[in-house]
Amino acid sequence: MRLHGRIKVGERTKILVRRLVRDDIAVIRHDDIDELAAASLIETGIKAIINTGSSMTGRFFSRGTEMLLKSHIGVFDTKLRLDYFSDGDAVTIYHQDLILNRTLYKASCIPVDAGYIRSRTELSQNLYQSTLSGFVENTLQYAGRDREKLICFDQYPRLSTPIKGKHVLIVVRNHDTISEMNALIHYIDRFKPVLMGVDGGADIILQLGHSPDIIIGDMDSVTDLGIYKSRELLLHAYEDGFCPCLDRVSKLCIPYKVVAMPGTSEDVALLLAYHHEAELIVLAGGHNCPRDFLSKGRQGMGSTLLARLIVGDRLVDCRGLSRISAFYEPERERLCLQV
Repeated sequence: MRLHGRIKVGERTKILVRRLVRDDIAVIRHDDIDELAAASLIETGIKAIINTGSSMTGRFFSRGTEMLLKSHIGVFDTKLRLDYFSDGDAVTIYHQDLILNRTLYKASCIPVDAGYIRSRTELSQNLYQSTLSGFVENTLQYAGRDREKLICFDQYPRLSTPIKGKHVLIVVRNHDTISEMNALIHYIDRFKPVLMGVDGGADIILQLGHSPDIIIGDMDSVTDLGIYKSRELLLHAYEDGFCPCLDRVSKLCIPYKVVAMPGTSEDVALLLAYHHEAELIVLAGGHNCPRDFLSKGRQGMGSTLLARLIVGDRLVDCRGLSRISAFYEPERERLCLQV
């Protein structure tokens, strides 16, 4: 296989996709490419990816790499570091050799193909029990460390958006979120829930024709439009008050409030809605299993376990709702035809 073109380089895949256009070659550093990252890369129309990480490490099963191949995007793992590459460099790959600006690096690439995916999938199956055991251990350790901070947290900001006694729909950007939201169309029309976007979830709310009432997150994966269109902005910071994207938000010159607490922004959104006495909390696109967290580089889900325990039966998790719909829709169509 031969590949040639100009490259664009990014330390973080979700940031790089904003600059990619059709027929670019993306250079990333991304172990275990997850489904959300794959979908974002596919949408750009790029022709190939050079990964200075391992597209599938074999630590657990990840579907992103397979999605890329099915979309006819070439994927190559390379031994070279990310800092070897710069935007606009000319790259040629031929089998396992890589030519970067006329410098030849022999046997520096591994073409990702069906055999690669099969071998890494088998490895992940063999390692599953030990990976899961370590994940559970870390989850319990993190839960023990953070339990008092989350259970006793009382520094939630006062909201302009009324929540008490209402339904709150929390939208997290994930590979299945749009499908889950489409399955909730009639629910949204009937109950008019408060729409809370977690970071890039605000963009999905906009994409489906609604305006977010609240956006919460560190704002590293939402567009400026998603921030501007949200009626209320909550910046999720570390416990010490530091937020990496504070400068970005400040430059937008819009008011914001800060909530500094442990856990993911998704966890904070759940607890915020609970603290403000939402009658029902509906979660679309949520993360709730080891593979979700491992694909994000997290070794445990302690804060998420605690958040779900605290929220209890007020939470309706829509994970998999679109998959159920996919099963009964064909059956309903068949019955209609019979009638």
